[in-house]
Amino acid sequence: MLCEGSSMRSISRVADVSINTVDKLLREAGEAALLYHDKAVRGVKAQRVQCDEIWSSSAQNRRT
Repeated sequence: MLCEGSSMRSISRVADVSINTVDKLLREAGEAALLYHDKAVRGVKAQRVQCDEIWSSSAQNRRT
């Protein structure tokens, strides 16, 4: 849901759990993804990197 732009608070309401639970699970998922990425991704020679549009949306929200 976070990838789709939902806030942590809205996720906690929809899932009927504490925002602390959402935070804990997000941190655990991030750590697991980091470990997997470090093991699985090797030897990639990127010539060009493209960021997802969610970042431009976040920057736009800060300006308003």
